[in-house]
Amino acid sequence: MQIDVVEELWDVQTDLHFLFQGAENVPSEVTINLIDITTAEEDLSDDPKPNGKRKSKAKTSTVRKPFEAMRRQELAELKQQVESLQNQLVATKSNATSQRRVFKWEKIARHQRHQARKALEEQKYLQQTIQANVSFIGTITSQMQRRLELVAHDAWRDCKLPADKFKRHAAIHAIAERQYNLKDTEYINSGMMDCDRNLFRVRTVPQTNEHTLVLEVVSQTTLPVPCEIISHAVWQVFNGEKSPAISSSAVVTMEQLDDNTVYEQFSETHHGLTSYSNTVRKYFVTNDEHVIVVRSVLEDELVANMSKGAVENQIGWITVVPLDAKHCRIAYLMRTCFDATTFPSREGQTDTSIDAIEKSMRQVTVHDSPPEAGVFPADPSYLRLMVVPPGFETFFFRGFQFKSAHREVIKAAVLAFQDN
Repeated sequence: MQIDVVEELWDVQTDLHFLFQGAENVPSEVTINLIDITTAEEDLSDDPKPNGKRKSKAKTSTVRKPFEAMRRQELAELKQQVESLQNQLVATKSNATSQRRVFKWEKIARHQRHQARKALEEQKYLQQTIQANVSFIGTITSQMQRRLELVAHDAWRDCKLPADKFKRHAAIHAIAERQYNLKDTEYINSGMMDCDRNLFRVRTVPQTNEHTLVLEVVSQTTLPVPCEIISHAVWQVFNGEKSPAISSSAVVTMEQLDDNTVYEQFSETHHGLTSYSNTVRKYFVTNDEHVIVVRSVLEDELVANMSKGAVENQIGWITVVPLDAKHCRIAYLMRTCFDATTFPSREGQTDTSIDAIEKSMRQVTVHDSPPEAGVFPADPSYLRLMVVPPGFETFFFRGFQFKSAHREVIKAAVLAFQDN
């Protein structure tokens, strides 16, 4: 900063009132005497000694001397102040010159400081960007892992079970729940919805895929027993308490998830070919009906070499509906799916194509109503007339054993209730 100084002649007489408090009351002749002190002193020294007539005037001059001395002292102090101000002015000018020299370095320092602050802000921005990218990568990675887990978890939709125990149990429950939700639709398609008559029917269900065939078995009858007694007796056959006996060449493992959910692994080997029947079974109880669902598992990571053998693909619903306090209606809807692309091969086997199986079914004659002894015929002659793919004989025979077991427990439940 530059400081401009304008020097002017100082009219002391003009500013005297400002410099001395109360100077406005001083007579003009005193003011003149104060301004030119040296002249006044010289005049006083040149004057002749006063005579008798001028004694009064000398007396007045003597009175004024202390006042004049005080004013001279104040004037001397003012001069010192003036000199001090002038020195300060010179110092200020010198400092301004020095500041002009330093200003260049200060400007450079400010620029460097600005650049440093800008660099820090850019570093902070880059760190935030890196953190955001790391977070984004983590999110994408997590989503991909979750997607893979969902893909693995959704494998149950294809009736596949993982080896992990937690995921395995979750998949078993999911399979059972889905089968339960499909019941009404499948009952409508089979003509069993709101059907109040007794019936027994075996038929093939047309499929859009020429390599597949579905065999459907339907049975319904009214029993003079309360609903909960019949449903509990049937569930005992499925949960392993009263399951049919197995041959010495068969292996059965029952995994119980809870009181109403089981998973059975069944395998049996004949002539070097192993048949696998792994089944999820669950018991649902509501006020309107009791339902048991059955669904085959097509792949199990804990069962090796399933793809090399015959694998059963069965879906089933057993429904017990209360009619009154002493009567109920039990209905079976069982479907077995044959897929020619999955049939194992066996040397010397007969034609087991889908066309051959369907042709053999045309020779089957089944009565429209179930026998009085139970819900299934005691002699399933239709099984002997069918062309069966390699390894599937085991499934038909075991199915017949389960139907016999159901017939026995239902008969025992009816007799027990009537006796009581």
